[in-house]
Amino acid sequence: MIGSTIVYIPNLPSDKSNLIERIIDNDEFEKIELDCLTSLDFAIITEIDNTNWNTKGDPIVYDEQSGIVLCHISKIGLISIIKFTGVLDNVNTEIQKSDIKQIEDFANKYDFENLYELVSF
Repeated sequence: MIGSTIVYIPNLPSDKSNLIERIIDNDEFEKIELDCLTSLDFAIITEIDNTNWNTKGDPIVYDEQSGIVLCHISKIGLISIIKFTGVLDNVNTEIQKSDIKQIEDFANKYDFENLYELVSF
């Protein structure tokens, strides 16, 4: 995974034991894969507004073996990303804009409350 995957999960299941596999292996959940932006980029952007990209606390799911984490995206952090017009170091400006536009369209289509980030570390 080069960038991050944003996932819409309207009802987070109580049994999360195979949630990462369900997200990756099928079309049960709506998702978009970003071309370049990652959690680190989102942390840099939201730090400017003194917000957080994901809700604080432990990840929803962390698979130590694969290094894949699922975190809940904070609404205020999401809004901060969508409003960002600056330039990130080492990121192609056009791809950055494209990723932010994808996030905005996705959040508007589904909602700002039930979005999660699936990312590998």
